[in-house]
Amino acid sequence: MRKLLLVIPALLVAACEPQMPNSASGVGFEDYVDYAARREAELRGQQAQAALPQGAPIVPPANGAPLSALSPAATAPLPAPSTPEEAVGADAMASLGLAEPVAPAPAVAAPAPVVSGAAGPNLAAYALSASHAPGTPVYPRGGMHLVSSEKACARFVSPDLAQIAFLEAGGPQQDRKNLDPDGDGFACGWDPRPFRAALQ
Repeated sequence: MRKLLLVIPALLVAACEPQMPNSASGVGFEDYVDYAARREAELRGQQAQAALPQGAPIVPPANGAPLSALSPAATAPLPAPSTPEEAVGADAMASLGLAEPVAPAPAVAAPAPVVSGAAGPNLAAYALSASHAPGTPVYPRGGMHLVSSEKACARFVSPDLAQIAFLEAGGPQQDRKNLDPDGDGFACGWDPRPFRAALQ
């Protein structure tokens, strides 16, 4: 009885197993034996002996009237353009910006203090508005901070990004993120001197 209980599940599992595919049958388009025989015959320069399937004869579709038989009256005339070609050309050139160039108005450069725009504070304007050297304490700093300035600065890829975050958070008057422990107004070693040198 025990042997029977062991054999029955094994037979059930064997019955559920899919059958092995016949790999000799080809790729599914035709019989491989016929394909191999036809290929060998073609390689030897002989005509293949494979029989083509016989079916209904192929009848070409009925031809219609040739295009030259169409009368000119059958085609509708095109309407005349309502806009002269020169006006269309001028409009197209103007839309592409290729019309006569108009001289742009001269730009007036005036340094502004920290200006917040869509991209954040203007670092160049801030560098030009602060005249003291880096490391000179200008703003009072003190108090307890939950994060050291080294760890706070390590969160930024570059000093420029740290300075932008510092200015967005209320710097240089306030240093909520502890990015400017010395109180010089420059976060994480950010240096305004390249911006000042570019102005000269």
